[in-house]
Amino acid sequence: MYKAENIDTDKALQAIDQARICQKRESNVRVVKERAYIEGINKGLDIAESLFECSNYEKTAQEATYTDGVCETLYELGKELDVPTQDIRDNISSVDEACALFADRIRKKLTGSTDKKDVEKPQTNADRIRSMTDEELAIHMMCPNDMGLAEIECDKSDSCNCYECLLKWLRAESEG
Repeated sequence: MYKAENIDTDKALQAIDQARICQKRESNVRVVKERAYIEGINKGLDIAESLFECSNYEKTAQEATYTDGVCETLYELGKELDVPTQDIRDNISSVDEACALFADRIRKKLTGSTDKKDVEKPQTNADRIRSMTDEELAIHMMCPNDMGLAEIECDKSDSCNCYECLLKWLRAESEG
């Protein structure tokens, strides 16, 4: 292999290898996040589907308890899927109607409906950052030492923005 005399090819090749390592790590993080997202959606859909199996419940003296249980389930699912449910829970006239409305909102969320009437509130950059996983934050943030957030052990051996020490710091109990 030809080796240039005035260029540090070893250093350049090391940088290329480090870039490949970083890309592979970022790709793995994206795959893990996507898998977790799909599992969460499937879990939510399974729960939503089970609501419909119960929607023909015969009214009894326990109707309020049943409706409260459905409202609580709608709340938890809505929180998990980031689908608003407060208005459904506040104005529930029937379990069937509430479930149908909630299913419609899930459908719109999953299909990415962009009708102006369907858009509740646009996501801010802060919302986007708050929704990031630890791994995503570790990829995009600087070392906490450099930002003045912490004094942690960091050997700077990871040329990918201190990924390992930052991930460990993100998962540690807050000092402040």
